[in-house]
Amino acid sequence: MADSSTLTIAAAQPPVTCDAALNGAAVRALMRRAHQHGAQLVQFPEGALSGYAGQAKDHFAGWNIDRTSLRQELDHTAALAGELGLWVILGTNHRLGGGHRPHNSCT
Repeated sequence: MADSSTLTIAAAQPPVTCDAALNGAAVRALMRRAHQHGAQLVQFPEGALSGYAGQAKDHFAGWNIDRTSLRQELDHTAALAGELGLWVILGTNHRLGGGHRPHNSCT
């Protein structure tokens, strides 16, 4: 257990798919593991929850993000963070209003 003058940070790299439910399950499993190892904060990469096409953009050209599933997974992840007392920096995709394109965010 860390004392009050230290912060134990975990960096996590889950497998990332185009399925928010699979991504969410992988994120939460790594959150539990980080917590078991004494982490107080865990950092996930860009697109960890929503998915990220990166260099394979042509392959994912028809990919549509299921916003309802993404919101549910974010809610489940936030609930687990609260239960574990764990700070989480989570990369995901958010849609902006007003006709703007979605953008990557840390949540």
